[in-house]
Amino acid sequence: MLRRLFVIIVSLAFCTTFLTIQQTQQYKLGYASSISMATPHPVFLGMKRITLMRIEQRNKLANKHDENSKRKITNKISQEQDNQRKKWSLTRSREKLLVPILFYNMGPNNLFRIFKETVPYAKALNRTLIIPPFHHHPRMRLSQEDREGNSTSDVDIQIFDETFQSVVEENADNIVDVQLLRQYVAVGNMKLFNKKCGKHIDLLVTCGDVSGKREAGLHHFTSFNDITVTRNLTVDNLRDFTENSGLQINLKSVTKVSRVLGCVGLAIGSKCLGSRKDWFDQWQDISKFVKRPVNVRMLANRFLSHSLKSKGYLAVHWRYEYEDWRDMCKDSRPKSVRNINNPMCTLAHKFTTNSSFLHDLLTAIETFTLKKNLHAIYISTPPQLTVALDAIKPSWPRLYTISDIAEYASNTDDFQTNVFETNFAVSFLEQEICYRSSYFLGSPLSSWTQTVLLDRVSSDLHQHGSVLDVISEGDNSVYPKLTWYFPEGQ
Repeated sequence: MLRRLFVIIVSLAFCTTFLTIQQTQQYKLGYASSISMATPHPVFLGMKRITLMRIEQRNKLANKHDENSKRKITNKISQEQDNQRKKWSLTRSREKLLVPILFYNMGPNNLFRIFKETVPYAKALNRTLIIPPFHHHPRMRLSQEDREGNSTSDVDIQIFDETFQSVVEENADNIVDVQLLRQYVAVGNMKLFNKKCGKHIDLLVTCGDVSGKREAGLHHFTSFNDITVTRNLTVDNLRDFTENSGLQINLKSVTKVSRVLGCVGLAIGSKCLGSRKDWFDQWQDISKFVKRPVNVRMLANRFLSHSLKSKGYLAVHWRYEYEDWRDMCKDSRPKSVRNINNPMCTLAHKFTTNSSFLHDLLTAIETFTLKKNLHAIYISTPPQLTVALDAIKPSWPRLYTISDIAEYASNTDDFQTNVFETNFAVSFLEQEICYRSSYFLGSPLSSWTQTVLLDRVSSDLHQHGSVLDVISEGDNSVYPKLTWYFPEGQ
């Protein structure tokens, strides 16, 4: 019995010693965290705590190092993404541009019509309106002043079957009162477009009928200005703001497609816009922000105050000069066009065949002036006719022409004499004089007259008529009427 008890005690002691040695070795090998003993020895508990603390410390250091590395990588990626985002937002978000696409085979006044029609849509699309380059009057001879006063290369402009050489005006301040326009919409020039867009249009929106002559003019504009286009979007119309259903559908389409694009072009063709009445209702509020260049308006104001003493005067635009207008009646023109223009061609031809025609013309105009109780007459004509008017002007003390404004500016050493450097600015000046007149007689079928007419009625100046009605003897039904043409095609 005692022998059996001794064997059991020795066996238990051996087992205890063996387990203790195994446990100690496991701690030394770093596996303490994996041991699961219900009641370990207090000494080994202490060792376990120390070892666990060291392991936890080492893991924290490793995690901290990993977190720092991850944070550096994340920060670097975020910084690169932020730089890209800033770059993207600069060219694609904050600087969203809208470029009016002009047709480089039309006269400047038709180009201004397109520009004016684009202005409200830059506002509606929340884009910066780029003032595009305008070519000068192609039918007027390119003077030495035109060549020296503008560093831009000449451009060939095809009007019907003839090609004219003209200067391109890129200085936005010579095209419109930029600061005034900025009170309505953000405005930029072509330098901004070239800088932000790299002469590239992401999306060209073509509205209405842009085919044939207009399509050729569009390609000439983009080609001359080195503009490339990625995508095209064609819409039938962009209706007036008062016609919400039509406008919203099309504007939403344009907005959706162009939302992330920085550089968008808009080409307005025939029948793009809505009815004339609805278009004019929204344009009248905008027109006060779209005015001719500051130097032009200042000179016009000073001349009128000095020479006419702010008295009432009649302004006349006579468009029909033989060398210029006969082009409208060539046999190569469509018969329908010739039928419309033939009466004016006949009038223009009288300047070369009837020595008294100019006298008769002025007599009819002066009679109308006295009937309206006005004190003076200002006549704007093509340059060739201005020379003829100046020759007989001493016999007509009420008569003023562009020559009188030039003389006033030179005699007073007015800094606005730079207006006379180009036919582009001179045309603006004469339009401003006609715009401010007490009564305006315009030339039917002339886009120059249409520009003045739009400016006047937008300012609630409704005293106007056709010069052909004034000079006609008896039946004037052979002449076209002074018709409203804004917007085109309606």
